[in-house]
Amino acid sequence: MLKTAMFRGLSASDVQKIANCLSIKKEKFNTNETIMSYNGNSTRIGIVVSGSADLVSDSYDGSRTILERYYENTLFGELFAPYTGADDPVVIASSPCEVLMFQSKNLMSPCKHACDFHDIFLTNIIHLLMQKTRLQSQRIEVLSCRSLRAKLMRFFELQAKDAGSNSFILPFSLYALADYLCIDRCAMQREMKKMREDGLIASKDKKIELL
Repeated sequence: MLKTAMFRGLSASDVQKIANCLSIKKEKFNTNETIMSYNGNSTRIGIVVSGSADLVSDSYDGSRTILERYYENTLFGELFAPYTGADDPVVIASSPCEVLMFQSKNLMSPCKHACDFHDIFLTNIIHLLMQKTRLQSQRIEVLSCRSLRAKLMRFFELQAKDAGSNSFILPFSLYALADYLCIDRCAMQREMKKMREDGLIASKDKKIELL
């Protein structure tokens, strides 16, 4: 747990006290296993320790949309993702993962022991929320692009910026990327082929290079 960003700046003994105070539990999930459902009643908060998970929504016609991708040190929970709709979004492990879970009321309530290190912990949580807000804003920016090519290019540009290089590995499979960008998978593959032919990108499997 010490490697988790929400415990940054805390000693091992402080982490143990925080874990006891908030009743934090580590849970393990296999690929495609449901971690949490955003059904309007969920009060749990999770943070990914290792692996990854997706917040997905399945529509009436069977199509799936990836609303959010949760990586290592990503905070998630219905409290932070007020999505609405006919279908309740579900958090599903996209790879084997470990998650720290605790109740939101434990975070909101004053520490009964008046721990000096509680402020450090809350500051870490705020930083994680800021990071989460940035990622949500980036997705809105990508989805706001009018054309399929513009969506792909903007997403690739943001990935390249985060990687600090024009060459990067996609965080999704191409199959999942289409779900994340809310576009038809076949249409996306055709457009990426055209982008390669036009000299905009080079790609092999999940590796993309902006030219």
